Amino acid sequence: MEKSKRAKSKKYLALLAVSIVLALLIFFFIGSKGSLSMFGNSSSDKIFGKKSAAQAEVPVPEPTCTDGIQNQGEGGVDCGGPCPESCPPSCNDGILNQDEEKTDCGGTICSACPTCTDGIQNQGERHTDCGGPCQACPPDCTDGIQNQDETGVDCGGTICGPCPTCTDGIQNQGEVGIDCWGPCPNACPIITALTAEELAKVKDAILSSEFISALPKDGIIALHFFNYQYGQRVELDTIFIGKDQILTSGTPDLTILMHTKYIAEITPTNLCEIIPKANTNGDLGVETSMSESSLLFKYAGILKYKSCFGL
Repeated sequence: MEKSKRAKSKKYLALLAVSIVLALLIFFFIGSKGSLSMFGNSSSDKIFGKKSAAQAEVPVPEPTCTDGIQNQGEGGVDCGGPCPESCPPSCNDGILNQDEEKTDCGGTICSACPTCTDGIQNQGERHTDCGGPCQACPPDCTDGIQNQDETGVDCGGTICGPCPTCTDGIQNQGEVGIDCWGPCPNACPIITALTAEELAKVKDAILSSEFISALPKDGIIALHFFNYQYGQRVELDTIFIGKDQILTSGTPDLTILMHTKYIAEITPTNLCEIIPKANTNGDLGVETSMSESSLLFKYAGILKYKSCFGL
């Protein structure tokens, strides 16, 4: 019984060894033929990124004068430009040829040349078949001439619209603002203060910010607003910030200057996002009379909030 088990075990091991040998032979034989490979030699395998012949880049042929394509500055397909053969005459070659009456028009081949009686506004005419090379157009309210019964150039009278004035409620005639400056004697109004709503909005955002509690007791930071009106910089309100409070006045150690256009974006929770945004956009300035070391020593408690001040 024991001998029978041993014999079966030997037979099983022999069959297993033969199977392994056959599998290895098949593997290496198929791999050498290129139909399957662990190293990316077949057309369907790209383990190491090798390209097959089908994937190889095909070189683009250089343009020639016999490639049947209009390229390389040719006037037509394989003619003109760098090619030795001249292109045949056409209706768009910019040359008076064939039986054309004028350059590229008229005759039996090309379309009719424009005239002053063709009912089309062309050839530099101001209106259809008048002006430019044709007879003058009749007076109208856009001819740049004071005619008809106009009281100004192309305005006023019974035919054209009213002429612009400094009291018409419209910014026109070179005015800097509506009915002010430019040709008008009235000065344009300059807004020099924030509205009550804007001030309340900014102060609420400051008092809701974490950094206000970290200020030193004798520290004052100012938030100053400016904008540009009619091409000039205008200074508006300054808000003085002390520890846990808004002050009515004071001498600030640090002044942050910010454009008023960011007030519309301020909420009670995002002041420390808006100030860096203004800084990134070039709409923020920082001024101080203290040295850097003195400023750092006095305001060491708010260093973690320095981005809130554009620093």
